[in-house]
Amino acid sequence: MNGMSDSNGADQQAVKYKTGSNQYAKRRAELANLPPPPMARPLVAQAERAISPPVRDAKPQGPPTDQTRALGVALQADVPVMLWGLPGIGKTAVIEAWAEAAGAHCEVIIGSQYEPADIAGQPWVVDGELRRLPPEYAARINALPPGRDSVLFLDELDKAPPAVSAAMLRLVRERKVGDITLPARCRVIAAANPPELGGWDLSSPMANRFVHLNWKPSDASIIQGLGTGMWPGVKYEEVDSEQLTECTNRWHGLIAAFLETKPNLIHSFPKDESKQGLAWPSPRTWENVIKLGATCEATGQSPVVLAQLVNGSVGDGPGVEFTTFIRNMDLPFPEAILKDPDKSPIPDRGDKVAAVCHSLASAISGNTTQARLDAGIKYLERVSQQRHADAVLPAMRVILSIVFGGGKYKIPQEDQAQRFVKSLYDCGLGDRTR
Repeated sequence: MNGMSDSNGADQQAVKYKTGSNQYAKRRAELANLPPPPMARPLVAQAERAISPPVRDAKPQGPPTDQTRALGVALQADVPVMLWGLPGIGKTAVIEAWAEAAGAHCEVIIGSQYEPADIAGQPWVVDGELRRLPPEYAARINALPPGRDSVLFLDELDKAPPAVSAAMLRLVRERKVGDITLPARCRVIAAANPPELGGWDLSSPMANRFVHLNWKPSDASIIQGLGTGMWPGVKYEEVDSEQLTECTNRWHGLIAAFLETKPNLIHSFPKDESKQGLAWPSPRTWENVIKLGATCEATGQSPVVLAQLVNGSVGDGPGVEFTTFIRNMDLPFPEAILKDPDKSPIPDRGDKVAAVCHSLASAISGNTTQARLDAGIKYLERVSQQRHADAVLPAMRVILSIVFGGGKYKIPQEDQAQRFVKSLYDCGLGDRTR
């Protein structure tokens, strides 16, 4: 063929593609003015040629249940979800119905049908550089119009061989596929059958990336779905962004105050191998609880929904301890304190004071101005005067690191700085602030 090297002497003129142990040298590109084969095209070009299937008309959805509300909160909070349920119980159907109703593009991956490179991207040399070409599912998602929702559904994840499951680790948490990152509006959901039905146990790193929900629809919801075609709906609740931020700051405080009383639950890796593939406490899953709890609070969800999400993140035992801890935590919001630090109430219990101080520090560090620093200092001084210096300490550390760190802010009065340093000495920090 014109322009192609013969089999004996022109290999030096042909383009070869090699990557480590993967050998693609026998595949030759046409020379001169012809483009390389599709597998060697640049990532962007490959993504641009991906075509998204048309959106179908959405079927009507029935009233949500506590179970579908919990799933909706997890999707809204952008926490990867694992649905555990018996075969045929409707896990796949509810995800596809939600995608249709939301106008979201849905990509389904059944891990048992893939090789690791099919998930993470094929290694290839493009223009002299080693790249990983995105799989078709990733290219299709990346080619969606900006702002379009999408869902990556990892169905039958327990049937995926360990090597394939390992290739999904960055995909689940970071949405990294080869050399590209999937859009922020892409949600990750997985489904699996209970461990007693066979299949591969989830690895502990994979399990710790999810909030785990036991999917067992009620008889009434199944009868309604079969009789009318209207299955319980999954939807996003309306939430104000400022309110969500305020709730997030409060949940930072709640988690920190709880873990100060239960440091053994900060990271509690199960000794029982059968539980390592389920929900267990770690800094990562507590971070998920902050997102889920703040979204629950901002959208007015019931305690039942919150309990499902907390237990599904850190496990039943730690989850029950935490929800019991916060049940009577009627605390002032940090923004209310910053607006009126002289009159805002100070809780009477040490654990409540700790939660308020942690949430105040989170609010100030997330949105720092001199006025907010001044207000925070005033409130913390009032708290420390009521013999709660130990609870004030973490928030004081945050404020001092902001003041002394960048040189942009200051403590307005010298006596305030002296009182802060004295409080630090009283708490046993010595001269660490110098």
